[in-house]
Amino acid sequence: EVIAAPDGRWAALVATRANVESNVLDSNIWVVDLETGEASQLTFASKRDWHPRFSPDGRELAFLSDRDGTTTIWKMRVARGEAEELFDAAGDVEAFEWLPDGSGWIFTFYRALKLNGVNVEMVIYPREPHGFREPKHIRDAMERNLQWFEHWLSDGGPTSEP
Repeated sequence: EVIAAPDGRWAALVATRANVESNVLDSNIWVVDLETGEASQLTFASKRDWHPRFSPDGRELAFLSDRDGTTTIWKMRVARGEAEELFDAAGDVEAFEWLPDGSGWIFTFYRALKLNGVNVEMVIYPREPHGFREPKHIRDAMERNLQWFEHWLSDGGPTSEP
């Protein structure tokens, strides 16, 4: 998976290698400076880091990682630094995208919710196999999530299907 920063300065990619001793695949994120062609490894986890997504201003990179046992969103500055976990999820995060203004993320917990008997719907957008790119799809996903949260997390609890 290769993704370019919105400003065109960087590209991020996931490099995966087989860990024969543990019989697992380890993956880390690399960035390439598109002006100089210089590539450097950004993450060094002994598990999986994947699904890199640049912030709208291109200065930060968020990604999924299972380095602590549960798949959550982590972020770090592209100019290097330590990755920080954004929150301790109740279940594995499956996908996410930055909000267009960079103030947060939209993400999914489809499997965890389904396993706990919560009414969820999987929506697949055409031309978008991994994450959202088209503004109309981002808006639709955000509206669907807001409706779901308003229904299931209201003070009185669910009263009808959304």
